[in-house]
Amino acid sequence: MLIPHPDDFRHPSTLHGQAHVARVMVHAMRLIDATGWEHERRRLWAAVYLHDIERRHDGRCLVHGQRAVVRWRASADLQAKIRTGGVGPNDIA
Repeated sequence: MLIPHPDDFRHPSTLHGQAHVARVMVHAMRLIDATGWEHERRRLWAAVYLHDIERRHDGRCLVHGQRAVVRWRASADLQAKIRTGGVGPNDIA
């Protein structure tokens, strides 16, 4: 489960949906490889996984990331998905 399932997104989108998250994930992991910051891989994966699931439209939005964290904190299912990547509550901050 590298990227969110389409049902995980609040706003179904071809712009900020699964394909976008997959592209961001590839770039994020390449950055880890390029910088050698292996200790950040799991947290970066979680950030990419969560970053657009709470978008409500495809326009400019400055709060969807915060909403994603609020949703993560309230959802045992989403917390379980993130834990499968080795990321715990102390990593999200």
